[in-house]
Amino acid sequence: MASSIYLIRLDGTPTIGTGHVMRCLAMAEALAARGIAPVFASVALTTALRDRIGRSGAVDRLLEAPPRVAADGPGSRADAAWTADLVQELDAPLLLIDGLDFGPAYFDRVAKAGARLAAFDDLARGPRLPVHLVINPSPAADPTRYADLAPAARHLLGPRYLPLRTEFVTAAATGVVPLAARRRVLLSFGGSDVLGLTLPVLERLVTALPAAVGIDVVVGGSHPGKAEIAAQARVWHPRVVVHVDTDRIAALMTTAGLAVSAAGGTAGELAAMQVPTILVVTADNQRPGAWAARQAGLADGIDAEAGEGGPAEIAGLAARRWQDLPGRQARADRLHGVVDVHGASRIADALCDLATMVAA
Repeated sequence: MASSIYLIRLDGTPTIGTGHVMRCLAMAEALAARGIAPVFASVALTTALRDRIGRSGAVDRLLEAPPRVAADGPGSRADAAWTADLVQELDAPLLLIDGLDFGPAYFDRVAKAGARLAAFDDLARGPRLPVHLVINPSPAADPTRYADLAPAARHLLGPRYLPLRTEFVTAAATGVVPLAARRRVLLSFGGSDVLGLTLPVLERLVTALPAAVGIDVVVGGSHPGKAEIAAQARVWHPRVVVHVDTDRIAALMTTAGLAVSAAGGTAGELAAMQVPTILVVTADNQRPGAWAARQAGLADGIDAEAGEGGPAEIAGLAARRWQDLPGRQARADRLHGVVDVHGASRIADALCDLATMVAA
């Protein structure tokens, strides 16, 4: 196993979302278990996500781009040059890149620094993906497409490679609470909620669900409306509880009999905890996985990003699903084993193998 520093290039903003940071934190934890504390590098990062990374004991340190690079943004030539310089300064044998702004030219430029390249990829876009290892944990990941896109790379595709943080490993080890005993609904539209759905959906859920059903609202520290949401939730306290930038999302999922969630990284976490879920597409990179889950009967799906449904439709569907306990139980049963909690460990093994090829 390589013992050198691994570099992870990631970003997180209200526009980009927080899922890239969360799965990279999962990778940092899995690498730390192998004696490797990676360095994170970012061009665009919110204060809340910076603090979240700082709380992780698995990350060696966070390096942020100088203003001249940040001004050009993620995926720019300045970003590529800065990242390549970091690879050489750190003597990093491996660079893992996670984001939607990195095209072939970017990978070509950073490759000249000498590290082996790995990338999370969600959409299989572009003419080529010049990396040594590609990871797409979506159930919609197409091996044929990646054979064309990255023919020389190793492909880690599908839910077996969904990276979940250690808190999910711990929660899974305690066993799944019977669905009938879960009397709460989990509401989360991601760390930044780009469509602003949290408050209008919450207002409708409070009236649509039985009064005995509690609601846990999860918002990221980057959510621009978190103060307003928390203030409104106090009107319904203790039935409604708002959790801002929580480190206990896995524990909250174990008490959820239903979830309404953006169809990003949280979708896989909910599947691992066997929570029947209404997936709401809020960004185009979420659409393939959400539709694959819907077609397989693993989740409901509403495409809010395309205008398919708004807060009223989302809350109405949640109310109908809550009243159908046998249907929710059947959905939870189908989720059993679809996503386990060891994806980050599998990816970490592959990253270590890749880095060792350089060291050798």
